[in-house]
Amino acid sequence: MESSLKLGGTMSTVFKTIDSCGLIAFKGNSMLCIKRNGMWDLPKGKHQEGEQFSQTALRETEEETGLNKLYFDVTRSLAPTIHYSQYDQQLKTTHWFLAKFTGPINHVFYPQFIKGITEVEWISLQAMPKIIPTMRSYAQDVLHNTFQILKAEQYRLRNNL
Repeated sequence: MESSLKLGGTMSTVFKTIDSCGLIAFKGNSMLCIKRNGMWDLPKGKHQEGEQFSQTALRETEEETGLNKLYFDVTRSLAPTIHYSQYDQQLKTTHWFLAKFTGPINHVFYPQFIKGITEVEWISLQAMPKIIPTMRSYAQDVLHNTFQILKAEQYRLRNNL
């Protein structure tokens, strides 16, 4: 859904706003990442009218990575992020979802080159501390929050709370 947001006091600025949706997908102890325009990122894209946010996240992940959206099991929604896109010159609210990859071990990635995506990889959680600082700020924020949620859930399960 596209709308406008007016910000400011005496001098106000009107920003074009848009909804997008993204997926944070795990395969065991690895996370799905894409390299877009030379920077590591998470799969996400523009929401289409009449589509559920989780369906947008799955569709965009399929388009950007080549992995069939049926190979993902969305387990929960996460807090949205808002950032200004210099590329699109608009404010983006991204609705994020956590998912597990349930597809075949031997799959092939098909990066969406037309959108500047040159690489798709499962990156181990061990390697993520080196990758996260090279990501866009919204991706860093959503991953920081996601890891906090996962740690709390892991603690709850280990302690039977």
